[in-house]
Order: sequence, then C-alpha cells, then structure tokens
Amino acid sequence: MRIAVTTDDGESVASHFGRCQAFLILDAVDGEVRFVESRPNRHTPHAEGQCAHHAEGGAHARHSHDRVMALIGDCQALISGGMGWRAAADLEARGIRPFLAAAPCGAAHAVSLLLTGLLKPAAEGACQGHPAK
Repeated sequence: MRIAVTTDDGESVASHFGRCQAFLILDAVDGEVRFVESRPNRHTPHAEGQCAHHAEGGAHARHSHDRVMALIGDCQALISGGMGWRAAADLEARGIRPFLAAAPCGAAHAVSLLLTGLLKPAAEGACQGHPAK
C-alpha cells in the first residue's frame, strides 16, 4: 500500500491537509515501511496562499482539490492531522482513504498506527467549516 503523509518538517504529521508543506510518500509491504520520496505541496490554494479563508458571509471560499489529488493519486491512503470534509470526500472519491492522526506525531508512528487499524477515518473527524458543492 502506498501512503501519503502530510508534513511541514519532513518528519512529523502536519496539522492540516491543505496547508502542509509536503507529502511524505511511503510504501508499506508485508509489514515493512519504506520511504519513497517527499513531494512539495504547491498544489492547494491554501499552500499557495491563494485561498480566501473568509469569503463573503464568513464562509470558506470554494476551490478545487484536483491538482493535489493528481500529486498523490498513486496513493491508497493519506494521513493528516486534520482536513475539511470536502477534502476527505474528494480523497475518498479518488480511491484514497483519508485518516487522521494526532499532530504532532511522527510520520513513521502514524503509518504504524494505520497498519494496526488504530487511526480514525477522516470522515469521522473532518472539519465541517467548508461549504457544500
């Protein structure tokens, strides 16, 4: 299984999917976890500083997750400290199962928790502050 982990420092789980600096890509095969690469997050409006956090009426501005989904599209799971419900739904729709890990948490530890079934699916704890489609 290929797993993407959000990170700001290259070692620990970042607190938010859209604002992370990079994605650590790891392969888990037969109980072994192998680092593949780090992919810089230049693909979300949050990371690029282009997201109007409080659009008219105080709602979160609508934006597409397509570019970041393409960046991690070869992954079957994603671990983050948090994310909005739209991001979680978009990941699920593309076959990437999103999970939440307490941040800060080491990426390797978070992957171990995922592999042992101890991480909560993101749908159970995603931020509800983003508008519906």
